[in-house]
Amino acid sequence: MIATPHHPLKMPWSLLQILRARWLNLSLAFWLGCAALVGVARTYPELDLAVSRLFYTPDTGFTLKGSPWEQGLYRSIPILTLMINLGLIALWWFNRRTGRRWLGLDGRRLAFLLALLILVPGLLVNQTLKTHWGRARPINVIAFGGDQPYTPAFVISVQQGKSFSSGHVAAAAYLMVVAATLAGRRSFWFGMALLYTLAVGAARIVAGGHFLSDVLTSILLVWMGQGVLRTIFLVDWPDESPKVSDAN
Repeated sequence: MIATPHHPLKMPWSLLQILRARWLNLSLAFWLGCAALVGVARTYPELDLAVSRLFYTPDTGFTLKGSPWEQGLYRSIPILTLMINLGLIALWWFNRRTGRRWLGLDGRRLAFLLALLILVPGLLVNQTLKTHWGRARPINVIAFGGDQPYTPAFVISVQQGKSFSSGHVAAAAYLMVVAATLAGRRSFWFGMALLYTLAVGAARIVAGGHFLSDVLTSILLVWMGQGVLRTIFLVDWPDESPKVSDAN
């Protein structure tokens, strides 16, 4: 009888494949984006002011604040987030009861999405950064008619402001992850979610609610969060190429 050879490195190698496929490779653009964002923000702290100044008129303020499209985007976020998550729960319940797999939504994918929403837009952005970072909003800084000093990006402030980072943009970026999970990153729905996220970010900037770095930080935080949580929940996206197993 021929003994079957043992492969002591099989499990560690499988784990390495998971980490490489789901985290390191996925996050290359994220890490490059983070490095670029932090580097530019620290080297050119006036960039945030320059972008916000494009939408500010002395003695008038941020003239696009309160416009129908700005208010529509601002108010749409909580409504869309609630409706989509209720829809996800309803679809999961339907699939579970009928044995179907519409949009591939099972308990693991639902848990992944809800965990992402709670941990990143909810806990990290809204309850931690916005509450404790202290950066004043553009509309409140001296350069734009307010009474608080400007604080560069990624510098903790005592101004007790809630500019860093954007909760609305984080929630919109979460919808991008929902679209990618159900339809894939190459889908029409992901493209629409991306455009929506950028539109929400633009609306927050033109209204003086957030700086450009606040918007970009929220998008990157959500992307980092989905990368970490997809590793934990072992969630694939529909248009990801199947991983090649190490058969040799």
